[in-house]
Amino acid sequence: MGSQVSGADAADALSAAARGRREDAAAQLSLRGHGPTVMGLSGTGLTLALAMSWVALSPSLLPRSGWATAGSVGLSMAFGYLVGTLAQRMWVRISRVLTLVVTIDPRWGRGLRTAWFAVLAGGTLLSWVLNYRRQIDLQELVAVRAAPFVVQLLGLVLGVAIFAFLLGTGTLIAATWRWTTRRLSRIFTEWVAPFLATALIVGLAVAVGQGVIIRPVVESVYSSAAAVNKRPWSNRVAPTQTTRSGGPGSNEAWDTLGAQGQAVVSDGPRAAEISRVSGAPAMEPIRVYAGLRDGRDLSATAEAVVRELDRTNAWARRYLLVATGVGAGWVDEWSLESIEYLTGGNCASASMQYSYLPSGAAYILDRTGPAQAGLALWKAVKQRWNELPADRRPKLLAGGESLGSYGGQGAFSSPQDLLDQVSGAVWVGTPGFTPLWRQFVAERREGSPEIAPVIDNGRHVRFITTPDELDHDFYGGTYEPWQYPRVVYLQHASDPVVWWSPELIWKEPDWMREAVGRDVAAGVRWMPWVSFWQIGFDVPAALDAPPGHGHQYSSEVVPVWNAVLGYPVDAAQVTRIQAAIAANEKPR
Repeated sequence: MGSQVSGADAADALSAAARGRREDAAAQLSLRGHGPTVMGLSGTGLTLALAMSWVALSPSLLPRSGWATAGSVGLSMAFGYLVGTLAQRMWVRISRVLTLVVTIDPRWGRGLRTAWFAVLAGGTLLSWVLNYRRQIDLQELVAVRAAPFVVQLLGLVLGVAIFAFLLGTGTLIAATWRWTTRRLSRIFTEWVAPFLATALIVGLAVAVGQGVIIRPVVESVYSSAAAVNKRPWSNRVAPTQTTRSGGPGSNEAWDTLGAQGQAVVSDGPRAAEISRVSGAPAMEPIRVYAGLRDGRDLSATAEAVVRELDRTNAWARRYLLVATGVGAGWVDEWSLESIEYLTGGNCASASMQYSYLPSGAAYILDRTGPAQAGLALWKAVKQRWNELPADRRPKLLAGGESLGSYGGQGAFSSPQDLLDQVSGAVWVGTPGFTPLWRQFVAERREGSPEIAPVIDNGRHVRFITTPDELDHDFYGGTYEPWQYPRVVYLQHASDPVVWWSPELIWKEPDWMREAVGRDVAAGVRWMPWVSFWQIGFDVPAALDAPPGHGHQYSSEVVPVWNAVLGYPVDAAQVTRIQAAIAANEKPR
């Protein structure tokens, strides 16, 4: 007879088999499959996403608003999740090839997971507290009030929501790609199908994005900008002086100048105001301007400006400023008035409109228009200037702020070309993507910081972060005697318009590595992807800063132009001019 097995023995055998299966399962926790997951999501991806949120909360150039916090956190977490997920999947593939096995007792696994989540939660809380304290410290540096704690907390919550939305969108796209790949693999080889699926999805996304999102938004922006351009100012009227475009005898009618052009020719001091401030007789300043018209390209618009210069006999003035505007035609009033007061009105300024877009939209949508306009205007003026007798030519000045600085510098192919053509120039808040600016910075003296590079020991060109640095470098070192022509780049270390660039995604800039800005928080550090969005979200807030910080320069321009012109007035007169311009300043 065969051996008999008792019920107890059978139970023990089943129990042993179950223990064996559990042990086998523990032994096979080898990162096979998709690795550790949380609710079906990549555990490594979620961990890195949370860590990136800590980085996103670190300080940037200016205190962040709630929506800026939301955008930075959401996009940074999405980037972290993507990198973490890819790293996890790569490790899974490597472990399969190398047959790596990690054995963890289930009881230890639960404890480790709990401890890990506790560490992450504690790290998140700590990063949030530190971030809020850094925002308070930052507001002291740049004199910009930080958003209240509740607003920043709401921004953090919204940032997590943005991350969840992006994660859901990415998951849907991935599922669509897998479904498409499976269908195509029935027709094409397993190597061809994934590429075709990718091409189809990308093409569909681009087509839908262009037709449903991008084109309607862009068209709406242009339509709105054109309407604003035609809207008359309630506090401005056509000039009564023949020395201004839009006035009596002008070839450019008042209603063709656009809103910003009307502001240019309407604002600014007349001879009597200049005389009152200076205490000496003054001339009537000349301001010419040409608006953007249908059927008139940039070259024709520039020629219209030259005709206005001829009409007003601007060539007989001592100085002629060629000022490149921003977007819809905005020209920095502080620069125009500085020269008018400093020269006793013995000057003329020429500018033109090249777009309907406001500065913010032009900054994103139009990088070619400003440079083309700057070149067209300078070329037309210089050609007419060359036709004059050498002893009857005005001194040519160049200037612009922000996108106007970028556009104005588009007229010059190199640093030497600039010095060969101008008698003086002031470039304010120059965007870091400006080619001429980049050439100067690349040629800076070794050891000088990117925020205030020393060029040829200051013989002609000086970069400053404050007017106090006009006569010495950033560290207080002496310059060579200042020769003519004189060129000044005025740029704040805390101005995101200057320092934001696509390279922030993958490359640490010198100014971050050097960390020498006097109004920049010590905690500003570079991180791939994150820094690009942090500084980018600072750009809209740059105009909220007071003068001397961010993208607000205003009164600082007066002593800078005074230095470029050769210090025609003393410090007391500079102060009076600053007060006079500020008292008559109108919203633009």
